[in-house]
Amino acid sequence: MVHAKPGGARTHVHTMAGMMGIHYGEKIIDYRHAFRLTGGLTRDIRQSAQLFRRMVFNVLASNQDDHTKNISFCMDNRGNWTLSPAYDLVFSRTMNNAHSMSVNGKVTGHAPADFEILAEEFSITDWRQAVEEITHALGQWPALAAHYGIQKDSRQRIGRVLEKIRARM
Repeated sequence: MVHAKPGGARTHVHTMAGMMGIHYGEKIIDYRHAFRLTGGLTRDIRQSAQLFRRMVFNVLASNQDDHTKNISFCMDNRGNWTLSPAYDLVFSRTMNNAHSMSVNGKVTGHAPADFEILAEEFSITDWRQAVEEITHALGQWPALAAHYGIQKDSRQRIGRVLEKIRARM
């Protein structure tokens, strides 16, 4: 896929699924694969740290639609790769409450140790701060949802799920 920018410049964009040559729903892929791909393509620990934050957000915000078509990379005109801007970040529950991608081999029942193991494996040194910041941001859900007019029953339903996840972490 090619994304046109103002002035005619183009950015080439490719999904993780496309780069791995798999169908995004074909099988469960672990975030380890995403970290390996990110590190190999970008050679930039900051990109891996950004992927880590997205993984933590997906778990803590119950975005279970975190499959390999929702992680993409952009290549500039010099051939340098970066993670694309984040997209499709929503509260999304599956029938079995399982994530599309596993975290440390788990699609449910994640614990802080799962984040720590991956952070150590991929040299994410500020992982605790990332988890705290995302947890704090998600704690703003009730006030923000009310401010933006989310219906009370939806606010409460989502809030209960977020609280359960937060209590486990």
